[in-house]
Amino acid sequence: NNSGYNRGIDVHNYNHNLKIEDNSIINNGEHGIRINERNDMYSIKSNTINSHSYYGIYLNVYNHGNVEYNLIVNNGGGIYINGAYYGPTSILNNTISDNNNDGLYWNSYNDNQYTLRLVNNSITSNNGVGVNINNGGNSNSIYYNNSWNNSNGNYSGSLATGTGNLTNINT
Repeated sequence: NNSGYNRGIDVHNYNHNLKIEDNSIINNGEHGIRINERNDMYSIKSNTINSHSYYGIYLNVYNHGNVEYNLIVNNGGGIYINGAYYGPTSILNNTISDNNNDGLYWNSYNDNQYTLRLVNNSITSNNGVGVNINNGGNSNSIYYNNSWNNSNGNYSGSLATGTGNLTNINT
């Protein structure tokens, strides 16, 4: 417990190849993981992030990296990424469920250059939008996600063409 800031893991400026892996981050007040400004190539992997009043993972300005194989449940929100910069961000194979706000919120500083790759996530039963994309549209890659039963809709915002469509394939 990071009681000075009421955050589980709180990382500040100018880190390269930061790894936050294999942790149980539970009931630490505000955010489970908060990464602030200019951290590139972070890896947030295989963590259980549960019971925080704000977001399970909160990434604020000039960051990029990978978020994968995490269980993010019962927080104020799931994943919040604002001001992604310096490279692409991948969010892969996470379970994001039962949070009190959006499952995922995304915003980058450049629609075409700093993009989101959102693949194979289960984003369910959040009390906001499941996947809320502020910008990027067709520059983002959003595939094979299971987003359902979210209070304010499953997908919203600047989405890549075809996002959220169900298809039937007969062989």
